[in-house]
Amino acid sequence: ANHLYGKGSYDAAIQQYIKTIGKLEPSHVIRKFLDSQRIFNLTDYLQALHEKELADKHHTTLLLNCYTKLKNVAKLDEFIMTDKNLNFDLETAIKVCRQAGYHPHALYLAKKFSQHDWYLKIQLEDVKNH
Repeated sequence: ANHLYGKGSYDAAIQQYIKTIGKLEPSHVIRKFLDSQRIFNLTDYLQALHEKELADKHHTTLLLNCYTKLKNVAKLDEFIMTDKNLNFDLETAIKVCRQAGYHPHALYLAKKFSQHDWYLKIQLEDVKNH
C-alpha cells in the first residue's frame, strides 16, 4: 500500500489500506490522505472503518465532514438515514450536521433516537420553527 501511494496510485493504495483495517493504525492512513488532499480516497477508507465497526467519534466527524465538503448528500443520507445499527457517535453526528447546515439530517437523528433536547435546540436555533 505504501509503495502504491508513493507511486501516486492513490485509488489502488486506498484499496490495499482498507485491507489493513484492524491491523494498521487508522491515523497513519488518515494522515497520509489528509495531507495529500485525497478526500475521495479518505472517504472510502473512513466508510470501510465504519462498516467494520472500528471507527471512533473522530473518524465519524471526519467522514461526515468529507461528505459535507464534497456536498455528497446521497452518501450523507445513506450513512445517517438508514435502519442499520448505529455505528457512529450520535451526538458527534448531530453536531457535524448542524455545523455544516444539514439541519434536516440533524433533526432526523435527534428524532429517531429520541434526543428531545437536541431536537428542540435544532428547531429553535437552526430551523427557527417556533
